[in-house]
Formats: sequence, structure tokens, C-alpha cells
Amino acid sequence: MPLLAKVWSFFLQLLIAIPGVMIASQPIVTALSLFGLSTKRQPWEFAGFEAIVSLVTGVLAGRLTGARAPHMVSTGRWIWLPLATLIVPDILREQIHPKPVPWLSEYLFASQGEGLGVYLLTLPACSAIGYSLGISLTSIRRRLSRIAGLTTLEGELLFGSVCFAAGAALFVVLHGFEQRSIERWKRVRSVIDEPGLQIVADPNLLCGKQPEARAPFLLVPSGTYVESIERRGCSGDRLIGVEAVTPSPVGLPGAYLLDRVRVLDGPNTGLEGWVLEYGLLEH
Repeated sequence: MPLLAKVWSFFLQLLIAIPGVMIASQPIVTALSLFGLSTKRQPWEFAGFEAIVSLVTGVLAGRLTGARAPHMVSTGRWIWLPLATLIVPDILREQIHPKPVPWLSEYLFASQGEGLGVYLLTLPACSAIGYSLGISLTSIRRRLSRIAGLTTLEGELLFGSVCFAAGAALFVVLHGFEQRSIERWKRVRSVIDEPGLQIVADPNLLCGKQPEARAPFLLVPSGTYVESIERRGCSGDRLIGVEAVTPSPVGLPGAYLLDRVRVLDGPNTGLEGWVLEYGLLEH
């Protein structure tokens, strides 16, 4: 195939693999939401399920293109390369050097009104990778069908079944990833008390009265991120369970909350101890 024809074929397949696949996958995404697999989970939108749909739809689109236009296979198998080179190095870097604060991945989570990483990178990349995979499997499927003695219809049914099974397995994996990511992020707090919060090893030092100057404590500066590990209540001078903390009458002292936290950034990273809950902001 002449060079100009290859370039034309490549860009034509980019249109099929990215906007075409993303548009074709929307009815499936809508149908999944009817079964409770919605990507909307305020204040975050998890795009993992939509990414899987784009990937599987891309595989089917690539398979169809390869069957109808075999001359496009040589260029179609490289459609994945431009977008994958943009996001794969960053994903690998995050895995090798994880961030101290467990931010939700910008490639799989979109906050309210913001989702450039998801809609400009992740979904197009999954569509393109799926398309390249599908078009590359065209010749392989034919060889396997001949070896196994399958008819064309049987081969197509087997191919569709494998795609469905792989997609279902990815759904399970990503659902677990979503739950773990959100649960850990929900435990992240930031210190808002000025100039900071006193952190102590013994919660009794914070129960009933503030630590005295001679008591051993450190100051966690305002703006520091911490992870909440455990929560207790304090009533008078004794520790109580969180469920026992109730609103006090106006004008009278009442119970308050203490959090055992792990410092996630700053000079005291990794330090664990107890702080007064009122000085922490949930995200």
C-alpha cells in the first residue's frame, strides 16, 4: 500500500476507532445504568465501566473492519499508539512512585464539572486500543477457526463469547478498584485549624482538657493531609464510643470527637496519633 494511502487509512480509522466507537458505546452505557451500573456517583463520576464498554465496542468495531476491509489491518493495528503513549507512562509512574495522598485517579474519576482526563484521554484510548486489538485478531481468529474446524458463524460466536467474558472479568476487577479507591479517599482529611492540630499518642491526653505544655505532642500544620484511621468520643474525662456521642444542651459542655490519623504529607509523614476532630475537613 502506498504511503499516502496508508496515511489516509490511518486517519480514517482514527475516526472509526475514537469518535465512532465512543458514540456507538453510549446506548450500552445507558442500558447498564438501568441495571445499577451507573457511572454517576456524586461527587465523583467513575468512568471505569464506560471505559470497559469502549474497549469491548472497539474490539468489535476493529473485528468488523478487518473482516470487511482486510487491506486496513496493517495500519489499523497501530491506532492505539498515539493515545497510549500519552497516558501509559504516567500510569506506570504512578504505580512505581505512588502519591502520598490517595487522590482519585484523574484517568478513571471525574469530579463535578471536570473530567478532561477521562473524556479526552481514557475513553478515546480504550476505544483505540480495543479497535487495534480487534482488527489485529482478524487473521488470528481465521487461523484458529480453521485449526479447530469451526464454521464462520461458530467462529464469530466464539469470538463474541470471549469478548463478553473478558469484559465481565474487567467489570469485576474495576468495581473492586472503585470501591477501594473511594473508601480510602473518604478517609482523607485536611487540617484547617490554625496554626495546626496537636497530635498525641494517648487519646486520654485530649480527653477532658488540652495537653499541657510539658506533655509530649507535635503540631500538625494547617493544610496538612491526614488519613482517618479510627474515631472515638470523649465525654468529660473518659473515652466513649462514637455512637454514644450525642448533641449537648445549648450552653453546656458536651461530648466531642477524636480521630486517630496518619499524616500523609509534610515533615511528619507517616506519623500516627490522635487529634481533635473539629480541626479536620472532610473532602
